[in-house]
Amino acid sequence: MYKFAITSDDTSELWLRNEDPASSKMIARVYSAHGSAWTVEGDYKKYPDQISKEILLHAGKKYYIESLSKQGLVPLMLLYTGLITGMQHLKLFPRNTCQVFMRVTIKN
Repeated sequence: MYKFAITSDDTSELWLRNEDPASSKMIARVYSAHGSAWTVEGDYKKYPDQISKEILLHAGKKYYIESLSKQGLVPLMLLYTGLITGMQHLKLFPRNTCQVFMRVTIKN
């Protein structure tokens, strides 16, 4: 079982899916209904939805993590990480287990 967490400056969402695009679901987010939402790097407890519920992942299967973020005036800061249930601390995924693709859309 795993948990995922996200920190960002500003609002962001973390989505997870398997190889079926229809399986995509939001699992964590930095969000406030009362205005701008943001965190400092490493602060995973500012908002209640920053850490996902426990998620079962199966060895040998591919999973896709997508993060969406809204950026204000300062440079983008977006981090996500995973936690194996039963461990005390969040750990970044080993680089050899992830492939990263980044697409940036700028809207005026």
